[in-house]
Order: sequence, then C-alpha cells, then structure tokens
Amino acid sequence: MGAAFVKAAHRARGNEAAGIQRDWSAMALHTLRCDGTVAPQDAFQALFADRAHAFWLDSSRPNQTNARFSYFGDASGPNAEVLEYRSQSRALRITTREGVFERTQDIFSYLQIELGLRSKPASEQCPFDFNGGYVGYFGYELKGELQGEYAHPVGTHDACWIFADRTIVHDHETGDYWLLCLDDVEGLGEENRRWVEHVRGVLTSDLPHAHELSKTPVRSLSNLRWRHAPERYLELIQRSKDLIRQGETYEVCLTNEVSADIDADALQVYQNLRRINAVPFGAFLRFDDTSVLCASPELYLDVDRKGMVESKPIKGTAPRHADPQEDRAIAARLASSVKDRSENLMIVDLLRNDLNRCCEVGSVHVPNIFHIESFSTVHQLVSTIRGKLKSDRDVIDCVRDSFPGGSMTGAPKVRTMRIIDELEAGPRGVYSGSIGYISLDGSARLNIVIRTIVIKDGRATIGAGGAIVALSDAQEELDEIMLKARAQVRILESLASHVAPSDIVSPAAEPAPTPQLAVAV
Repeated sequence: MGAAFVKAAHRARGNEAAGIQRDWSAMALHTLRCDGTVAPQDAFQALFADRAHAFWLDSSRPNQTNARFSYFGDASGPNAEVLEYRSQSRALRITTREGVFERTQDIFSYLQIELGLRSKPASEQCPFDFNGGYVGYFGYELKGELQGEYAHPVGTHDACWIFADRTIVHDHETGDYWLLCLDDVEGLGEENRRWVEHVRGVLTSDLPHAHELSKTPVRSLSNLRWRHAPERYLELIQRSKDLIRQGETYEVCLTNEVSADIDADALQVYQNLRRINAVPFGAFLRFDDTSVLCASPELYLDVDRKGMVESKPIKGTAPRHADPQEDRAIAARLASSVKDRSENLMIVDLLRNDLNRCCEVGSVHVPNIFHIESFSTVHQLVSTIRGKLKSDRDVIDCVRDSFPGGSMTGAPKVRTMRIIDELEAGPRGVYSGSIGYISLDGSARLNIVIRTIVIKDGRATIGAGGAIVALSDAQEELDEIMLKARAQVRILESLASHVAPSDIVSPAAEPAPTPQLAVAV
C-alpha cells in the first residue's frame, strides 16, 4: 500500500479514532540553535536519567556522512505519545496525556497513517533531516507479519516508539545543540518556552561526568549462561552446513544469546559501554521496565528527505590485535578472505533484491563493496547499497519490504528464516531488529540491533551471531560469537561488585586484547 493512497484513504482513521484530538495542520516545527558547554552524555544524564520513557540515538563515534548527530529526548512533551505493540495479536497501546488507548492495528499501518497526517517539511535552518517524529525500535519477531512466521513467544514488546514532539540534537562536528519543538504555528506555548529555557540552562551548566555518578552501576550479576551451550552451538553450525549442502539455503545467520540475572542502573552501564566501544549507531532506550543498551556499528536503512536510500550490511568479522602490525595483517586477511567475501556478497544480493521492491527501476546499485571498517574490538567487512524510492512509496514501505535486515537472516531470506526458527530455541526480541528514527519529513535512519544488552525484569540478554556458509569452520564460528558478545559481557563484569571475569566469552585461542578495551570505572 503506497504512501499517497494511505494518506488519502485513512485520514479519518488517525489519532481521532483512538480518542486523541490533535489538529496537526495547525502545528509547526520550531527550532533553536544554542551553544552548550557540556558533553551530550552528561546532558542526557541530567535531563532524562529519571524518565520512564526516554531515547538517545548516540553517535559516540561520529562520521561526516550518516552519524554526525546525536538525538535525545523523552515522552514528556504536550504532544508526545508512547506506542507499545504485540505483533501476533496486533495489539497496539497508545499512551498520551489524555490517557491510554488500546486498538487492534498493525504498527506499520499506524505509523504510515500518522506520519502522513503529521507530515512537516524539513527545516532549511537545520543541518540534519530529523524534524520530529517517531524514535524507537522494531523487534525481530515482527517478521511474523512480514516475510516470516511466528516461532517463539517473546518477553519484550515487538515494537516500541515514542512520538518525539521535543528533541535535543547535538552536532558532533560543530559542538552546537539544536532544540526542536512541535507546537502551534503561531509560536511556542508557555510549557515549551519553559522547557527551552530549562534545557538551555542545563547545557551551559557545570555538570558532573555521567560515567562517574555511580560507584556500583551493577549491584549484582549472576548465573551467566548461553541459550545454546558451546557443544550444542557447534551442532547447530553443522546442521546449517548440512542444509547448505542439501541446497536448502546458501547462508544462515545463526545466533545465540547470553543471559544473566542482574540488578543494575542500566543508564550507568550504557555510559560506560559507550566509552570503551564507540560506534556510529549506538542507542540507549528506556521503555518503562525495559532498557536497551546498543553499541551497533551497522546501518540498516538511511532514507533522506528526497527518498534516497542507503544500506550498509556487515558480514565478515575479525578481532583487533594490540600489535599495530599484526592488527593491519588481520584486517588485510579479512579483506581478502574468500569465505567472508562470499558471506558479504550474498547479503549484498539479498538487499539489492529487497530494495528493488520499493525503489525505482535501475536506481539500486552498489557503490562500495568489501570495505574494511575498524572498531575498538573488531574489524568488519562492510558494503554499501543505494537506491531511490519510487514516488508512491515511503519509508514504511521500505521497512515492510526489507525487514528484518538481510545481514541477520541469511539467504535466501524467507526459507532461511524458517530454518532459523527450527534451529534456534528462543526468540531474538529486540536483538536482530532495528533502532532509530522516522521523521515527519519522510526521512529515517535505522540501525541493525547487534552488540546490544537488553535489561528487563532483573534479566540481561546479549545476542551474538554469525553467518554460516559452506566454507565455515565450526570452531571459528563459535569463537566469533564469543568475540562479539565479549565487550558487553566484560563491561557488566567490570562494573559489578565482587564478580570475577567468566570464561563464557573466551574462545579457545583468545587474541591479545587491544589497548582500547581497558575499562575505566
């Protein structure tokens, strides 16, 4: 269903149908650029640490293309709302100041309708696309209403989003802050004027460093365990290779999960995680009793206001090394690895196919393939796919056509998702999904949820996976998931009182740690 049709046919079924009264046509985006002397992490801590619903899209490792800005806010604005969604029952809960409204509607159609109703042109004053909109996550199990099936019940919501009518944006290049408010077209109301003055005061105050606020961010940590024990995971790798030989699939993105019992200050854990594992597409989300601490280096979709789409799948991983010469040699071996290049190429082809479903004919192309990007703990093999959305398609159509991201499924996508359902013994939840924003001007930036800790109801979970192809070595694949989970597990252990490092993420031959891995608490 295209964007133009939805906007015309469903206008009467927007917020009014849920009992929420808004005249979005009478509202405009108000922007203010202001100086700030505090770091964004300290500003977030001061402004939003105690909020039940808050977001921080965190470019702790900024770049000049699609990770120059960080965005943070909460659901306290006069026009804000919180969406909580269960996919299998299509149960959507909408919380606003007016109350809580329950309806049966899929999250994609709701977002598509409301984005159409609330659409605003981009501000020409701002150097970024985001002009208010939805911030949150899509969980992996949404595949059940798209190209996949429902296989495992999940403890978290399948999607959670905040309609951000007020947002603080930090420009990592200039150091500027921007304050965004959606309010009456004639000007800011009294409540938003008070908010602007309060935020400006915080941004120019003398704040403590956020990571130093708590001496024991993790008060207790116990019972660390893998969903699939190493021996069982090796069996699943072999089963995947058997299915590849039988012609059932070409590549399986097989995953595992570390879980633990925990009592922790989730935000303080994230403040420390981001210091040792800086990434362009990190995030901290809090939705009541669920906190998502994401250190993702991977871009799922970047859609600009003109409909240009970019995806940058990661397939191919190697550990960093403390010795610079050996580190360069490891990166060179990854760049020339036949096995890793084949993993990457199959996902590139899958994403070309996904984007061709919603992009103009002939516009989908691959400007960059098999590029090495290096992070604090790993080297990654990254490719870039671009296209141009058709005139009658929008961001939500693009997500519908391509979710979950192909780098988290394998190829061919539909059959491989069914294989994954049979092999993996539980849900992935937020892991393997996507976090980001969907803006009122039609743009969006969404990551792939990897390198992530989810904390809910006294339990922490960390997903880790890797692509299995015909050339895969089982022990190397097992070592790879341990490497990918290691930064998250080690930060929890280092922040906990009286917890010795476990061997749960120690490969058979663990490489020398890199200098960046030292944790300062």
